[in-house]
Amino acid sequence: AVSSGQPAKPIRTRMLTFPSFLFSLWLLVASNSSSRKVRRPGSRRDDGLEESSSSDGRLGRRRYDRSGTKRSPTSGNPKKNQRRSKQHSKPENHPIRLPETTGPDGVRPTYFTCRHTYEEILMKEIQETFGKIPISSPAPGLVECLQSDNIPTLFDPVYALQSLPECVVVSADSIKGISDAIIQDESLLSDIVQTQLREAPRASLAIHGLVPGMFKGQPNPAMGNRAEKVAENLSKALKKSYGAARNQRSDDGVVESDTGGERWLLQILLFAPNLAAASLVKCESLTTRNYWPNWHLPAGMAKVDITDRTMPSSAYRKLMEALECLRIRPHPSTTAFAVDLGACPGGWTSVLRCNLDCKVLAIDRSPLDPVLMKDPQVEFIQGDAFTFEPPNVSENGSKQEVWMVSDVIAYPDRILELIERWCGGRWATHLVVTMKFQGTEPSFGDLKASIDLAKSLGYDCRAKHFFNNKNEVTLMLIQDQAGDCASYPLEPEVLGTPMYKALLPNR
Repeated sequence: AVSSGQPAKPIRTRMLTFPSFLFSLWLLVASNSSSRKVRRPGSRRDDGLEESSSSDGRLGRRRYDRSGTKRSPTSGNPKKNQRRSKQHSKPENHPIRLPETTGPDGVRPTYFTCRHTYEEILMKEIQETFGKIPISSPAPGLVECLQSDNIPTLFDPVYALQSLPECVVVSADSIKGISDAIIQDESLLSDIVQTQLREAPRASLAIHGLVPGMFKGQPNPAMGNRAEKVAENLSKALKKSYGAARNQRSDDGVVESDTGGERWLLQILLFAPNLAAASLVKCESLTTRNYWPNWHLPAGMAKVDITDRTMPSSAYRKLMEALECLRIRPHPSTTAFAVDLGACPGGWTSVLRCNLDCKVLAIDRSPLDPVLMKDPQVEFIQGDAFTFEPPNVSENGSKQEVWMVSDVIAYPDRILELIERWCGGRWATHLVVTMKFQGTEPSFGDLKASIDLAKSLGYDCRAKHFFNNKNEVTLMLIQDQAGDCASYPLEPEVLGTPMYKALLPNR
């Protein structure tokens, strides 16, 4: 009811208030929608990229063209484009190129593994040795040579971590199918090879299952489990016919040195779940326990991380890789000791002292890590690494086992002088020295000169670019007449462990 003194409020005023609010909201939405550019799927953006539609109809940037090349913006904010170019300055991983299966009298490629991003240098090293042969990199950390006849079976490049000589490429859908195809391949297991395997010592055949992700050091690479199962299948099948694939019997009374050092290696590289390359070869004995191709480490890679204590620097991994490659260590005696030239901050000294229980004479202009400076088994001498002369040196050289190690920063000519001084005076029985290069390319001339110099002075020398090396190479030298101290074995897991599982027979 409305009193007669107050006129009623018009109803139309209340009815117009609510629709006006909706009308204003509609105008706002319409204005925002009209300011946007409507693009068709596949149309070009202002910044040079294309729009693409996904399966559910949403729009998104097409970052790659049909050839697989990544697009880069052609306009837009210059600072933003500059940041993008810096973020993508590293080389992109190229896709894996699958090999063709090996037919009768077909090409048997040879593969070499290396630290990824060093494929070009490895290819350059091979071509400088054998000329312009067909060579390429089908995957990161992998180099393929198609004319294997031009390359010796046991060729050992400096920049190769492992080799897979004269492979056959087989295809099958199942794990058993792949292993059966490998065993039944007559070019891989010829009559001659079968006879040699039957005559090979017991427990002399190792089997490595490989996949491309291993060459980048991936902890759990794709297809790794499948490659491992293929290796296990091959091991079971080969044990039926070849004693080399069987474990050593406890009643044989045979020790490792009685086998004559003979080793065989079967490697399976899985390119795809149904495509594998297989290589079977009798390894070359480089030292008492050092073989090529690498018999102990799949892909030639050792896990060399120390986690139980804080290390002075990360450079310690290079020394550990070198010792894992040599498969020997300083003799655990009171007379053997090591000299670390350019020791600061103490990464290499820490490995020698704490992992190998070795006395260390550390030479540097700067002191070591405080923990090492307090160690009674570490003697620090402040001085120049290039002028230091070890104690107890006679005219005929050292009368005891001495390991000289050096990761000093110096140009190759200084390292050559260091090798000539120590090897010429026969001051050390073993040397592990890194040779660092200027710029981004190695000097193969300086490498060859150092190897030739060492051999002329009575030392075996092997140069290797390990996974933890950068623009440098590790030189490993052993005196020809080092005697028993040259063959003291490196016990398993004292330093590193294989980064990936290897099927090694129990010896």
